[in-house]
Amino acid sequence: MKNSNSYPLFSMKLVGAFLVSILFIFNACEVDPVLETCSTNITNADVSETSFEAGTTLTGEVDFRETIGLDNLQLQSMVQWYLSNDSSFGGDTQLVAFLDNNQTTKSGDNVSLTFDQIDIPINQASGNYFIIARLSGQPCGGGEVSDDDTEVIAVTIN
Repeated sequence: MKNSNSYPLFSMKLVGAFLVSILFIFNACEVDPVLETCSTNITNADVSETSFEAGTTLTGEVDFRETIGLDNLQLQSMVQWYLSNDSSFGGDTQLVAFLDNNQTTKSGDNVSLTFDQIDIPINQASGNYFIIARLSGQPCGGGEVSDDDTEVIAVTIN
């Protein structure tokens, strides 16, 4: 003879187990929120002149997007300028560059940095070069680091 009390208990165990298994399935498909908020990328970089003499002081601007939530001090140290013989980053001459602190703006994830002094070496030989604006990657929690990004500008030193 069957006990009528065992069916509801058995059914509740089955329903509970089914619901818990569904939660595990959906949880396994969730995207890690750290990865969604860990990006930095240049949207534009520009310098005041693309043809100039050695020893010239340029101005420049770099616009970029960051989803990490960095403060102004961190933002201002993220961009470096380089003079290169080719259009790829590596083994290049880092340029002395000074940021105009009054011209740092951030609106949501969009950041604009204005440099009021980017010095081209006085002893640089004439020729075709590239100025590379490099945005350095930043730690963003969970052991993740955003990727470095570069923007290349072709220039001529007369």
